[in-house]
Amino acid sequence: SLALLEWSETSHLTLKRGPYVIAAGLDETDDLPVKTIEGSFVDLFSATLEVRSAVKLSPGTRALLLDLHKLDRSHPLVLASASKVLGIEVKDGMLRFHSEGPEGTTCATRIALPSEAKSATADGKPVRMRWDAETRTVLLTYDNSPDGRWVEVTWEEC
Repeated sequence: SLALLEWSETSHLTLKRGPYVIAAGLDETDDLPVKTIEGSFVDLFSATLEVRSAVKLSPGTRALLLDLHKLDRSHPLVLASASKVLGIEVKDGMLRFHSEGPEGTTCATRIALPSEAKSATADGKPVRMRWDAETRTVLLTYDNSPDGRWVEVTWEEC
């Protein structure tokens, strides 16, 4: 049998697949209410992989989000990076991976950890890190290298 759906106009389109949310505010809908998506997201269009709790879908807005509530957080995860991430290893309060990216650019990598990051290095040199306690994620920033860098982040094991 064929199910009939009721038609309704909205100011946005939203597609959810696994932990990803693709959303757009439609240009032709200035007279409809603006939609706000609430949750805990990593903004994959942000150069700094910003964590956002609300995304307003006003006309012309485009969003690609990683929903932190839809992920298996039972172990550390590299959530997103402005580099190619290879060879992820996790052991004894340390996550290690090889990061390859274009010369002359800054890499931002957001990682989910079980507790606050203690240290982070790329090829043994300290990198900038910013902890987000609410989402238990750390943002690392360092210079990209086409040859790659070994990145390590440690945390206090409970």
